[in-house]
Amino acid sequence: MVKTKLTIVLVSTFIFCNLSFANILVNPGFEDSSTPNTSLPVTFGIWSGDTTASVTTQDNISPYEGNTMLQFMYANPVGYASSNNTSEIYQLIDLSQFKNDISNGLTVACASVKFNRVSIDSETDTLFYMYIRAYSGEPNTFPSQYGKSELNVTAAKLMSDDDVSTWQPLYLWLPIPENTDFIAIQINAGENIVNDNSNIEFDGHYADDVSLDIYTKLPDGCSYEGFYTEDQMNQMVQSILTWGDIDGDKKITLSEVIHALRVTSGITEPALK
Repeated sequence: MVKTKLTIVLVSTFIFCNLSFANILVNPGFEDSSTPNTSLPVTFGIWSGDTTASVTTQDNISPYEGNTMLQFMYANPVGYASSNNTSEIYQLIDLSQFKNDISNGLTVACASVKFNRVSIDSETDTLFYMYIRAYSGEPNTFPSQYGKSELNVTAAKLMSDDDVSTWQPLYLWLPIPENTDFIAIQINAGENIVNDNSNIEFDGHYADDVSLDIYTKLPDGCSYEGFYTEDQMNQMVQSILTWGDIDGDKKITLSEVIHALRVTSGITEPALK
């Protein structure tokens, strides 16, 4: 599969309430044991992409939920090792039922996935990704639009640990632009340590429990402040640490908060000693 270089913006949002998710993906836990298609998808509701497999417990890793999980195998759709360095799988989602909401105001796609992997040796890859991509047109245009004509795209990455007993979650939000007809959810395993050119390219890398929900309005009692890039969020956190983290331990204690308030207010001495 052709690997396209993209400029990706990771977005975060401040939404002040607890949100409940209703998953609209088909086969989110890969319980359909048939092997996912090996090509870019052109219809809604199927997993398709590079060579993967729906498997039961193996490598001392049990599915996060249900009886099966997805195993990433090769970084191409033809089932042999290559110079490509990511194994990718996609599902297209029809948004026609949300069309009025998309054109009239805030509509957000909310996605999550769980990842797990083995740790064979120092050459075991550790990287996972998730993307949400928004498109106009029919689903059969996805291969020609992919990497070129997205209305919006967002991504998140996970540098995974080596604990096979725990699944690590990854979360992602995408504000859906006007004129969006469908979105693509994409999950990847990446060869960030060694790009294998022989045998199965991934030692034992798995995904499970993929979720996608579309929010067409904020629930009652919630307030919406806006969307922020990852860089903006990092700048906010760094700013807080700059003025408050005196001892450099990346934590702000009560005494450090009091010190910062004294400095910014100009009150240097307590009224009572």
